[in-house]
Amino acid sequence: MSKSFFTVLLLLVFQCVSANPMQPDNITASKPATSTNKPVVAKTVRWPALSSVIIIGEYRKAIFSNAWELNLGESRSGFQLISVEADHVVLQYGNTRKQINLSTLGETKITPVVEE
Repeated sequence: MSKSFFTVLLLLVFQCVSANPMQPDNITASKPATSTNKPVVAKTVRWPALSSVIIIGEYRKAIFSNAWELNLGESRSGFQLISVEADHVVLQYGNTRKQINLSTLGETKITPVVEE
């Protein structure tokens, strides 16, 4: 047999003898694929329905179907009452403004009595 065959055989035997079965192999486990892009869930804003408005001189109030009553400029649950008109109001939520109309145009006007 040739000398190179014995050299290769000797190296293989040495490698097998020097291996420690109690030591883990130097194999790095691949990390599980993780996505840094989380799905964006758009927050749906549920705008309240307008039930009625009250306008007495400079006093302005909006009454909503969810039992909210807001005076002009007041805020609740992130909604701010921006304006009150006879047939609609303007609410703001964050940077978004929305005009909300009365579903019916029934109106009652109360005029104060002026005594002479």
